[in-house]
Amino acid sequence: MPYLRHIELQSPLGLQGLGKLLVVDVGAGSTDIGYMLRTINLKKKENLFYFTPAETLRVAGDELTGKIRDYHLTGGKNITFQEAEAFKITKIDDWIDKPFVNNWRNTISEYVKQYIVVVPDERWLQADVPLQIIITGGSGFVPGLTDEIKLKVSEGLRSKGLNYKIADNIRLFNVLVPNWQFSTREDYARMAVAIGSSDRDKPSLKYLPKMDPLEKGHTYKPHIM
Repeated sequence: MPYLRHIELQSPLGLQGLGKLLVVDVGAGSTDIGYMLRTINLKKKENLFYFTPAETLRVAGDELTGKIRDYHLTGGKNITFQEAEAFKITKIDDWIDKPFVNNWRNTISEYVKQYIVVVPDERWLQADVPLQIIITGGSGFVPGLTDEIKLKVSEGLRSKGLNYKIADNIRLFNVLVPNWQFSTREDYARMAVAIGSSDRDKPSLKYLPKMDPLEKGHTYKPHIM
């Protein structure tokens, strides 16, 4: 919610403003993905929408932490799970390019790609407005993950038949939300979901089962369940 309320809006045909947000939360035990819209219609009324999220992926931070620990143990260095957790974000060394890390990044990014391919937004996803991606969760800062997710999302949009101009119009959301006072970006990422869940504007977030194509000559009209 906080990121959705602060994304940059642009004005495609039929709307005063549109923002598209793909959320990838890489938590401890799971990775969760969702797609959301913020719109301002021609009457200047704001609407916040979300679509059905992806099924939870049971590949996330703890799995990578365990593999980092195993890697050090194999090399004769006895570290705890907590130490491996710290290494994952703050002490990047020779483990970062090992096959187990590449496989971990690929599993998550491929799952994100699969999700964006099936999101039932046949109207605004194809609008020439940036698709913004926010990656939350403590493991979202593992080097290389954000770039790989961005690449896979672009591949997914192309597979839906969107042209390169739209498929490559993807931005990583790097703006720190105002009024949050955390010392590091990792803390912002860890707290984002919890703060969003308690957002006072959460009741205004509406579910969309699908968004149909905009018929020629018609104005914006969401399909709301």
